[in-house]
Amino acid sequence: MRAVIQRVRSARVTVGAETVGVIGPGLLVLVGIQQGDTGDDARWLADKIVSLRIFEDAEGRMNLSVKDFTGGRATDLPSPSSLPLSPTASPPCVLVVSQFTLIASTRKGARPSFNEAAHPEAAFPLYESFVRHTEAALGRPVATGRFGATRAAGLSDYLQSRYGLYLNGIVLVSSALNFGSIEFTPQNDTPYIGFLPTYATTAWYHKKLSADLQAKGVAEIASLARTFAGNDYTLALAHGDTLAPTEKQRIAAELSHFTGLPAAYWLQRRLRVADTLFFSRLLLDEDKIIGRLDARYTGNRYEPGTDSTAGDGEYDPSDEAVTGPLTAAFNDYVRRELKFESDIPYETETDVTPWNFGDASGGFPSTADDLRKAMTRNPYLKVWVTCSYYDLATPFFAAERLVASLNLDAATRANLRFTYYESGHMLYVHQPSRAKFKADFESFLHDATHQAAVHSAAR
Repeated sequence: MRAVIQRVRSARVTVGAETVGVIGPGLLVLVGIQQGDTGDDARWLADKIVSLRIFEDAEGRMNLSVKDFTGGRATDLPSPSSLPLSPTASPPCVLVVSQFTLIASTRKGARPSFNEAAHPEAAFPLYESFVRHTEAALGRPVATGRFGATRAAGLSDYLQSRYGLYLNGIVLVSSALNFGSIEFTPQNDTPYIGFLPTYATTAWYHKKLSADLQAKGVAEIASLARTFAGNDYTLALAHGDTLAPTEKQRIAAELSHFTGLPAAYWLQRRLRVADTLFFSRLLLDEDKIIGRLDARYTGNRYEPGTDSTAGDGEYDPSDEAVTGPLTAAFNDYVRRELKFESDIPYETETDVTPWNFGDASGGFPSTADDLRKAMTRNPYLKVWVTCSYYDLATPFFAAERLVASLNLDAATRANLRFTYYESGHMLYVHQPSRAKFKADFESFLHDATHQAAVHSAAR
């Protein structure tokens, strides 16, 4: 169990338009729970935090703990506050927020690993235990965020099992239910298959395909590449080193046809080109790299003429293109229009995305089976999967293949729907996709909340 504590003048947690936790002067505590943590760990950490002498006394020395710290009155809280506090009440002086990203490991590669993060079923009770122990040690209530460190798929099954709460719908935007579908690791051919159709749509967008393919639309390109990837390409990779030379030549030619990369390069790579190589290879002659989050974006290379590999320090031009404007827009909006002031920085890729990727007992973090169980037990659970043609972080065909492997019966599978957008991982940065998503969302919301009764022996 890990925690980051920060002395604050004020802090709040907002979910949507609802303020769920707020404090005046005191401590903000971000707590992450890892596999193997116990109730004793929660008790020890709570006692440790409450007893830390990190507040100044009357002489300016750090002799006071938060237990000794009186904090402010309710009138000192950030305004407006939606919490039911009277103007004379003593407000909480500790705000506890679950933050599973504290458990991330960055020892290997360029992408954080969350394999050590506790599964929701184990993490949530320990989070509650930590809050209770903190309140007991403090002698007063603490404010909390809303435990949301699970992915939608894992959370749906957990809510049903733990609390008897049955959801009407789940929206999976740019999803990866099983990391085995997107992690390029030895002896794992799954991502090569799942990424190929997005390689094709990306090459089409940058006009790197032959005239016959460039004359088609992006949806048709996706369909053709999907058919090839799910059949001939899958079979070829399954043969491995035993694939006949003539068949290897044919597959390489098809791969070149769909991606614009030379057949000789595909042969050199044993018919397997990982995402980081594709980022730098597609526009190699232009000394540019394409975006991972959104392949429509391009940027100049750090090292022109070379292949990019995981961990080599190359950047994502699509991330660079949107992070600055979005962060600036958010900070301006909350301060200028909402009149919200805080010393807490707006975290674009950590605090606002407290995802839990499940355990890795099957080799990769996965919540796919949680989704299968939730859908099987709840006939009213509608699941909407949004897919973007230029998303090279969570490719559309990888999502399609994963959902198709859930082994659902026909009636349950009818609760699934897919929609497609000519955008990237963050579909909202493309105005037509944003408008389409709004209309699609309204349709899904109506269908999920206006369902006919499902008759079964159990009901």
